[in-house]
Amino acid sequence: MFSSLRLKIILTAFVVSSLFALPVEAQSLRIQDILRNTPSSRIKFSPFTVGVIIRGGGDRVYTLNLKKGDSLIVNVDNTGARAAVYVFDKTGKQLRVLTSQENQNSFTYEVPSSGDYYIFCYSGPTVHTYSLSVTVE
Repeated sequence: MFSSLRLKIILTAFVVSSLFALPVEAQSLRIQDILRNTPSSRIKFSPFTVGVIIRGGGDRVYTLNLKKGDSLIVNVDNTGARAAVYVFDKTGKQLRVLTSQENQNSFTYEVPSSGDYYIFCYSGPTVHTYSLSVTVE
C-alpha cells in the first residue's frame, strides 16, 4: 500500500509540474533540430502582399526568404498559456521569444543580410493555440 501511495504522489507531482511548465527554454532551442522534427511551411509574398496572418494549434516552422534591408515585423495577438513564438535569423541564432503578454508581443528586426529566416510557433505541451501577423516592409 505504501508503494502505491508513493507512486501516486510521484505521478501527481509530475503531472502538476508539466501543467505549469514554461514555454520551451530559449537555451535549449536549435533551429536545425526544430526543422528536423517539426512540420514547416514557406511563406511567400506576392508583389501585392506584404503580410500574412498565422493562426494555429500545433507546432510549425515558417520560413521566410528576406533581403538585406527588409524590416521583419512580428506581432503576436494571442497565445495559449504556454504557447510561444520564436524568431531565428539565417544562422539559427534566436532573435526573440514572443508571447501575448504585454511588452513581449511585438518584434521588429532590420534584416542585416539576405537569406532564410525562421518563425517557430510552439503550441506548448498541451497544444495551445496562437495567432500572429508577419509583415515584411
